[in-house]
Amino acid sequence: MKTTITRTGQKTDKDFLWTQFYLDNAPDAIFWTDPTGQICYVNNSACKLLDKTYDELLEKNFFDIDVNLSHESWLEFWKEMEKDRFKSFESFFFCKDGNTKAVEILAKYLEYEGWPLIYMSTKDISEKKQTEEALRESEQKFRALIDQAADGIIFHDFSGNIIDINRQTEISFGYTREEVIGRIKVQDMDPNVENKQHPNDLWQQLKTGEPYSFETIHVRKDQSTYPVEVRLGIVEVNGEKHILSIWRNITKRKQAEDELKNAFEQIQNLKEHLEQENVYLKKEIQLKHGHKEIIGESPAVTHVLENAEKVAPLNTCVLLLGETGTGKELLAHEIHRLSARSKKTMITVNCAALPATLIETELFGCEKGAYTGAFQSRMGRFEAAKGGTVFLDEIGDLPIEIQAKLLKVLQSGQFERVGSTNTVTVDVRVIAATNHDLEKCVSEGKFRKDLFYRLNVFPIHLPPLRERKEDIPLLVWSFVKSLGENMGKMIDAIPKKTMKKLCEYHWPGNIREIKNIIERAMILSSGSVLQIDRLENDSSEIKPYMMLDEVVKEHIINVLEISEWRIRGKRGAAEKLNIKPTTLESKMKKLGITRKIKYST
Repeated sequence: MKTTITRTGQKTDKDFLWTQFYLDNAPDAIFWTDPTGQICYVNNSACKLLDKTYDELLEKNFFDIDVNLSHESWLEFWKEMEKDRFKSFESFFFCKDGNTKAVEILAKYLEYEGWPLIYMSTKDISEKKQTEEALRESEQKFRALIDQAADGIIFHDFSGNIIDINRQTEISFGYTREEVIGRIKVQDMDPNVENKQHPNDLWQQLKTGEPYSFETIHVRKDQSTYPVEVRLGIVEVNGEKHILSIWRNITKRKQAEDELKNAFEQIQNLKEHLEQENVYLKKEIQLKHGHKEIIGESPAVTHVLENAEKVAPLNTCVLLLGETGTGKELLAHEIHRLSARSKKTMITVNCAALPATLIETELFGCEKGAYTGAFQSRMGRFEAAKGGTVFLDEIGDLPIEIQAKLLKVLQSGQFERVGSTNTVTVDVRVIAATNHDLEKCVSEGKFRKDLFYRLNVFPIHLPPLRERKEDIPLLVWSFVKSLGENMGKMIDAIPKKTMKKLCEYHWPGNIREIKNIIERAMILSSGSVLQIDRLENDSSEIKPYMMLDEVVKEHIINVLEISEWRIRGKRGAAEKLNIKPTTLESKMKKLGITRKIKYST
């Protein structure tokens, strides 16, 4: 016999009507079932949860809507309810659209007018389950990430109690995570903490959010020790602030420093025996403008740095022009450093390195589901650099279809993420760089004219190295110093013939090439004197595949560049080539030699 609890019922007393009203309008979905599993009553929230009408649900058995129940398991469930009278569990309901919803069920056994029933109060926990699953996946990814780290990682509180360690720490210390967490403190691993060799205000400093780094000693499980470099910072774990300790074993570095110290003492003794006329002695690098990253004292570099200092405090768009390897990215960083935005982020985007299909997403971000593979919303580079600077390297390679959107950002500071109609407003400064002739690209239809004029507000041309050869000795010694510190190798002197060869070389790869040449030479040099046997693409070597006219053309161009494109007069190219100026002009016309127009600032 089918048992149905009607919405009106037979009783009309006030308490019953109030109870009926409460059940019908309760926020949780309510189901009443009889011993066979037949649904006898549902409220409005149950209908809404399953997107079915009251009458449709009364025709169902409870195991028809519960994914985890069958007729047989329902009978077992009923027996358990008769015994226990109360159960709490999670399950899944079938929905009208064929999907399922995660639910939390509170079941009670009761009798209604002599009928045994089960009362079920149900909550939709789909979003909770999704959040829990996302959190679980995030924790798994985080655990995998820190376990793959080459550096050791330790999480601990301000009292030194260790919360977690990564795989590298387990291997290095000889402890397992279980042996460490809750049993060992940081003080047990670092005797300097116990001996109070750290500043007394270390913990207070870290609480302000300022990072701290130092060198100390770590103690393994077997009581052996080794030197480490430690960086400390604050992270939030489960709503509480803790200390993140990232450490690195520096045993080899310390050994190298000791060897370097001994080698330096030997070099000092040998240095007295070097013939001064055969070496180009090292001199202190003096920078006129305090630009530590940009080396040079030539008029060309001075002019570039003066322009950078003029434009840096402004929000003006800057266009950096120059050949590959001339240091455009370094200058962009310098402009950002000197600007009012220096405390904010500078984000670099290499327009040539990104596929055309992804560059719009990289620049402006995307919404979840905007395209295949967009599993979550992403913030673009412009949003990430809010209040700071975006450096667009190789802007000449930006796809034409993206240029209009970039123009809008430059004009109004607004854009839309891919897959979104909502406008995002950002305050960023744009510095662009290219080795292309953008005016030529505009005439060929490869670059928008309006975007070019917008970028070209304040162009700065970086000269190639062959036009500032007086800076080569400074650059050489700068790279010798920086590379020597990284390699643990000391170079005291460079032979004059070697420096002369470096200064005479035409450097098609500019500063990037000279750095690579010096690095290779330092690796091959066995002593304290830098030795270079030959240079790549040496201009003195004629390429076997070049035609005679090509060789003549290249030679004339080299002489013109050395002469600053002066043809006539004293120290002109014609005099150096020992030909008449008219003859030189005729050859230039025949070979198609013209001076490239440089952008002026």
